[in-house]
Amino acid sequence: MGFGFTKIKYENSVFTFLNERDIVVIDHYDLDINYQKKIKNLGCKLVCIDDLHEKLFVADLIINHAPGVESKHYNAMPHTKFALGPQFALLRPEFLNLALSNSQRCQNRKLIICFGGSDFNNLTCSSIELFESDLFFDEISVITGPSYPHRDQLRKLINRSKKIKWYENLNAHEMATHLKNCQFVLAPASSIAYELLSAGCTWLGGYYVENQKMIYKGFKQLNCMVDLGNLNLSFASILSKINNADFKYLSKENPIDGKSGFRIKELFSTLC
Repeated sequence: MGFGFTKIKYENSVFTFLNERDIVVIDHYDLDINYQKKIKNLGCKLVCIDDLHEKLFVADLIINHAPGVESKHYNAMPHTKFALGPQFALLRPEFLNLALSNSQRCQNRKLIICFGGSDFNNLTCSSIELFESDLFFDEISVITGPSYPHRDQLRKLINRSKKIKWYENLNAHEMATHLKNCQFVLAPASSIAYELLSAGCTWLGGYYVENQKMIYKGFKQLNCMVDLGNLNLSFASILSKINNADFKYLSKENPIDGKSGFRIKELFSTLC
């Protein structure tokens, strides 16, 4: 089944496309209760993807894949259904298939460094300077996105080290392949965390912006990562935390089982 795509200029333009048979999914911090009510008043079913639970919701379904979140954290309607926690992880098929495959996980000394699409604090270069002379990792792969603004500085660091490789703008298949072939990943508590966990990687994790804290705290409680804390603070202490980590005490149970797509599809079918 194919999908249509229409690009709109203003948020309110979407209302010209809606009718009462539609299920509308919104994923936007700035769309408030009034926007939600407009959708509901048209007779549509409403699904909200939200990871902050800071406002009132009139949604029929709320999806938040952060661990540790409960329905009581939300100010929602009595009829609202919830899809909460990693069992509803919002992942592309390539990563769901990784989790479903149950194949032998990589055991090597390769490290991936990935701080998402923009990395405005340039933690990428800070971490390279930290790890390039470390003898534990045999190979380091740096992955950046299309909005990464520090390419010139990164290129200079890459050129002076033979064990560091740089990859840009990877698609889902390419990213899944890299994760499958690497044991360690240094990454924040964002969408990349769910991707690396689906591959069974050892996560060297922390946070550097406010909306990563909920995911960070939840996975910390599940003992799914080597806890590096706030990545904006003392970056020099990261190496010490990793060297002193006892990896065998990390949870052996993967919170990403690859079945979230089936669960979400079932919830959507109840809205039809």
